[in-house]
Amino acid sequence: MPNAADQRLKNLRVHLSAENPDLVPLVDAYSRMDAILRRMRLIGKEETLTNRIGWWPVVSAVGLFSSGKSTLINDLLGQNVQRTGNQAVDDKFTVLCHGTELRELPGTALDADARFPFHAMGDEIERVAPGEGKMVDRYMSLKTVPSDRLRGLIIVDSPGFDSDKYRDATLRLIDHILDLSDLTLVLFDARKPEPGVMRDTLDKLVARVKDRSDADKFMFILNQIDATSREDNLEEVVGAWQRAMASVGIAGGRFYAVYSEKAADGMAVQPRLREIRNRDMQDITRRIQEVPSIRGYRVANGLEAVTKDIREEAVPMLTRAVKRWRSVVNGVTLAALVAAAALAIVLWAWSAIPVDLLFESPWPSLVILLLLLGVLLARHFTGRFMARRIARDLPVSLGGFGLSVRNAFLAATRFSLFRRGPIGWSRRTDKKLDRIHDIVAAEIRKLNDRFARPGAGPVRPGEIPQPGISVIRPEPVPPEGKPAAV
Repeated sequence: MPNAADQRLKNLRVHLSAENPDLVPLVDAYSRMDAILRRMRLIGKEETLTNRIGWWPVVSAVGLFSSGKSTLINDLLGQNVQRTGNQAVDDKFTVLCHGTELRELPGTALDADARFPFHAMGDEIERVAPGEGKMVDRYMSLKTVPSDRLRGLIIVDSPGFDSDKYRDATLRLIDHILDLSDLTLVLFDARKPEPGVMRDTLDKLVARVKDRSDADKFMFILNQIDATSREDNLEEVVGAWQRAMASVGIAGGRFYAVYSEKAADGMAVQPRLREIRNRDMQDITRRIQEVPSIRGYRVANGLEAVTKDIREEAVPMLTRAVKRWRSVVNGVTLAALVAAAALAIVLWAWSAIPVDLLFESPWPSLVILLLLLGVLLARHFTGRFMARRIARDLPVSLGGFGLSVRNAFLAATRFSLFRRGPIGWSRRTDKKLDRIHDIVAAEIRKLNDRFARPGAGPVRPGEIPQPGISVIRPEPVPPEGKPAAV
């Protein structure tokens, strides 16, 4: 009977064969990587990396409540599909996909359907909130929307942080969704530049972004800028947020300044702000349109990232940890042997048994066996103690895929007398990683053939070719003396 990981891979192959056959070879490459990681104990027997990366184009919107996530999504889709308001109006993640009619379905529809990137999310919830895994409807819902703008795309509207009743599980879901997303819109409320609001956003969200290797997929959006137009202080507000972000290590990031024309309700808005809003909304829409075309690259790059994590991080880290463990355990074992030999000599001298009669009695042999057993027990308990102590210094998870370095180390030190490095690692394993790299390189070349046309002739003046979408004409450069992009 296939385990959960095998069933996941089977379902993924079937679905992608119909939806995007170009990605099927990458599923096989992930399957090979799973086998390597299981032997190294970097993932569990029924785990698969395919659950830790999105195979569908996903755009997510995150931020504090009242930052305008739902309003922005309504504007992007051109219809009112999400509830909006100044207070927290939804306390769950809403996954929006294309459908024949507007309908909201329970979170079970996502949890039980392997075609969605949120399959088995109940297990993720259970890890951080025991007993809550069966209540996935409390955390997520699926909404089908009859909008052509959602064809081949999934949008996730997250709850505002301040409305979270189940904080740990929600933050775990945030992390998981950030991993799955091709593009994440991080929204800030331009009406609330107070230090306290900034600190909440920075502590709960932005700090989770700054150390990610895929930081370029995050767009920071300053929403509801029309509320600042009365004082004409947009630059001051943007500068305050940029300084706050620099305090947590994100410097030089661009803010996209927007507002909802529908939500403005006919209120007079300065032409300059309207120009900035229209320009930035066009840029956001453009990035969203590009998401389906970059999905294959992201999935392929995931394997490259894992290979790098194994070779440059996990293996050296585990090798050092195992060497440290062996040094202590072997030292204690040697000391125990010396002590046992000294004790045996003392006992023999105390017994005054002649050497020629030493082994005619069963007692000397029994004493030697007991002393050797004591040495083995000393090694065993020292090994267990040192393994637990050294494991505390190792990360629980490593890299974007959460490799279980600590578990791999504990497995390498269990019932091992001569192992000098990580379990499952060898030159043969290294060559297998090279073969996976070759598969990835071949698939990237195929993707390049779909989008790149090096022999198609020069680009016409004034046009910028964008992969997977129509030619985009650049925005005109503002005349000298006018404000530049915020």
